[in-house]
Amino acid sequence: MKCIIPLLIIFFLALFLGCSGSGGGSSDESDVNEDPTDITTPTVMSIESMALVLDTSGTPIANAIIPEDIFTDQKGVATGDFEKSSTGWVTVEAIGYMTGYMEADVSKTGVDLYEIRLVPIEAMVLLEDGGSASLVLGDPLQPTHSAALTAASFETTPVTVGISSIEPINIVPLFEPFSTGEALTLQMAFGLEAWSNSLESIALKSGSNISIQIQDNGAMSDNAVLAYFDPESGMWEVVANGCTRDGLNHYNCTLNVVSPLYGLFDDQAADYLSRSLNYRAAVTEGDLGETYKKAKQRYNKRLKELEAICAGDPNCDVTNDAELKEALDDLADAARDYANDNQNENGKFALMMAGQHAISSGSEALGQELIADAGEIAENIGKDLLNDLRCERLREMINSAQQNQLMGSQTVADQLIEKAGNDLKDCDIWEGTITYWFPIDGTHPCTDNLKYQSGSMWQEYHEVRMATNAVSYILTGEDKVRLMFPNVIFKRDDDCQQSIKFYGEPSSAQINLTFDGTYDGYEFSVTNPGQPAQTISIGQKQVMQAKQDDVCQDVADFPLTLSFPNFSSVLVHGFLDSPPITIQEMLEEGSKSTSGFERIFGEELLDNSCLDTGFARYPFSRGRVMWKFTHYQKILPIEE
Repeated sequence: MKCIIPLLIIFFLALFLGCSGSGGGSSDESDVNEDPTDITTPTVMSIESMALVLDTSGTPIANAIIPEDIFTDQKGVATGDFEKSSTGWVTVEAIGYMTGYMEADVSKTGVDLYEIRLVPIEAMVLLEDGGSASLVLGDPLQPTHSAALTAASFETTPVTVGISSIEPINIVPLFEPFSTGEALTLQMAFGLEAWSNSLESIALKSGSNISIQIQDNGAMSDNAVLAYFDPESGMWEVVANGCTRDGLNHYNCTLNVVSPLYGLFDDQAADYLSRSLNYRAAVTEGDLGETYKKAKQRYNKRLKELEAICAGDPNCDVTNDAELKEALDDLADAARDYANDNQNENGKFALMMAGQHAISSGSEALGQELIADAGEIAENIGKDLLNDLRCERLREMINSAQQNQLMGSQTVADQLIEKAGNDLKDCDIWEGTITYWFPIDGTHPCTDNLKYQSGSMWQEYHEVRMATNAVSYILTGEDKVRLMFPNVIFKRDDDCQQSIKFYGEPSSAQINLTFDGTYDGYEFSVTNPGQPAQTISIGQKQVMQAKQDDVCQDVADFPLTLSFPNFSSVLVHGFLDSPPITIQEMLEEGSKSTSGFERIFGEELLDNSCLDTGFARYPFSRGRVMWKFTHYQKILPIEE
C-alpha cells in the first residue's frame, strides 16, 4: 500500500509522520481501505504567529486567507509563519469582506499575536465590457457614498466592484504615519475593491480613476485629506487634491487606486476615541466588545505618540509615562470584562493581547496574570474539544494544542495531538465558503411604477465543512448559514402612498444545515440539506392608496401583509430561473488549483424573474454566487 500523508497534518499540525506497509507489494481494495494512514507518535512543533479574525460584530470568520496557504478555522484562528510586507504588515482576505491589514502586537510570549475585524461588503456590482454603474451606500435619495464606475477604467473585464463604509475603531493601521509627514486624524473611512471571476484583484488602468461623492454632514473641515493605506510602505499614502468640498454636506473625491482602506483626515479630534481615561469611572453597560476595541485603540494611540517622541533617543523610557499606564489599566479591565462575557477565542485573545502590552510596558505582574487567565480559557477550550471528537473539528484541535503548549497546558496539548493523530487520522476534510449577493433592483422587479427608495443589498453567507471517513467513504457535512435580509422599500411618486416593503423576519439570522452523502476521492454524492430546526420568513407589506374626495384612502384589501415561511437558503430553494446549484456541482464545475492545498473555486450568475402574475417574492431579479473550497486534509483518493 502506498504511504498516504494527510496534508492538513503536514501544514498545520507539523507532525513527525511515519509510514508502514508491505514495501513494494500491492493489495486489493479492501486492504487499501483498511488503514489509509499510519501515524507514529506525534509531537507539536513551535509556531511563529497566531491570529484571530472576526467580523465587526465579533463573529469568527472561517476560511479567511493569510497568504499563501494559511487559513482560519471555524473559531477564526490561524497559526503559522505569516507572509509579511517589508514593513511587517499582513494581509487578510475573506469572501464577502473587505481585505484587511494587521500588524503583530509586541511579542513577549515567543509568538506574534494578531487580531483583526474585517468589514462585510455592503454593496457590489458586476461590470461587463463597455458597462457603467453606480455603487451606492445608504439611502439612495441621500447616499452616504456614491461611486461612479465604468468598466473601461479597470485593467480587465468582467469585473466585480464592492464598496463598504468602515468604522475607524475597526481599523488596525489607524495611527500609522502619513507619507507627507502631516499629523492628522482619521474622521471617515471606506473601502473599494475589484475582483475577476476567479477572485483575483483587478487594478485601475494607468491614468484612470474613480469618482466618489461622500456625505459628511459638514462635520469635517473644508480641507480634508484623502489617503489610502499602503502595507508595503506602512504609511497612509496621500492622494494629492483627492477631495474638494461640494456644498455644506458633501465631498467630491477622486480615487487613483483600488484600495480596501481609504480615509478622510483632518486636524480635528475624533469622536470614536472621545471617552476619557479611567475605565472604571467611565464605563457604562453596553457592548463590551466595542469597549475593549476602544480601550485598545486608546492604548495604541498613546504608544504611537510616545514612539514618535522617543524616536532616535535610546534613553527614552515609555514605561514611565503616566498616560500610557492609565491606558494600560483601562485595557486590562476592558479585556477582563470582555473575557468574562466571552469564554472563547475572543476573550482569550483579548487577555493575551492586553497581557503582552502590559509586559512590554513594564507591568510584568499584571501581564502574567492576564496571560494566565487566557491560559485557563485555552485549557477549557481544549478539554471541550477532547469531549467532542469529530473530523470537522480537527483544525480547531490542532490550533488548540499549539495554544495550550504555548501557555503551559502541556497535558491538554499532548492529549489533543494524540487524539488528532490517531482517532481522526482517517478524516478526509473539505472546508469552504459560499457567498450569495443580491443587489436591489432600481425599480420593483415586476413594475416600473415603483421606484427603489431605501434598503441595502441582501446577502447569504455559508461556512461549509465536509468530512469523509477514508475507510467507509461516508460523508457528513454541516453548513452554517447567515442571512442578511434588511428592509427594502419601493414607492411610487404620487400624492397618495403606494409602496411595497420586502423584509426578512427576522432581518438577519443564523441557520444550521446538515447533509450527508459519499465521497471516494473522485466523485461526490451529496444530498440536499435537510430542513433545519429554525428558518425565517420572507415578508412583504403592500400599501395602496387612492384619492377619494381629495383624501388619500386605502384601496380595498390593503394594507396587505404576505409571508413566505420556512426559508433557509438559496442553496435549498433556488430561484425560478436558477435551480439551486448544489455543493456537488460547485466542486465538480469550479476551477481547480493544486498548488499547496487542493482548492476549487467558482462563481455563477443567478436569475430571479418576475412571476407571471406580476408578483415578486424578492426585491431583486439577479444575483451572484461565489464559492471557494479547500481540501484541508487530503487522504482520498487512495491509490495502490
